[in-house]
Amino acid sequence: MKPHSWLTTRIVTWIEAITPSCKDMTHLLSQSMDCRLALRKRLGIWLHLAICHRCARFAEHLAFIRKANRSILEYAENISPACFPASAKERIKERMRRWFDAERH
Repeated sequence: MKPHSWLTTRIVTWIEAITPSCKDMTHLLSQSMDCRLALRKRLGIWLHLAICHRCARFAEHLAFIRKANRSILEYAENISPACFPASAKERIKERMRRWFDAERH
């Protein structure tokens, strides 16, 4: 592993000072999936993720969970009819569509 230079240390320290804390990042990352954040907040998130591998990993996990949730609707059509009647599958799909539509707005 390469030792950090004085300049690198100063830059990381400066970024830590101007970006949200890790605790705040969890809230901001969740919020960013619900709506578009202000440019200042988006830049703060981007800078923080550049220096914090734990928050970057958390962001990856949130993205994975979001993608998995959205793909559920796609797989709902392949549910065995022996488990659910067609009317139940349609009700499930309709409620999921409404939930996803509400999430976008």
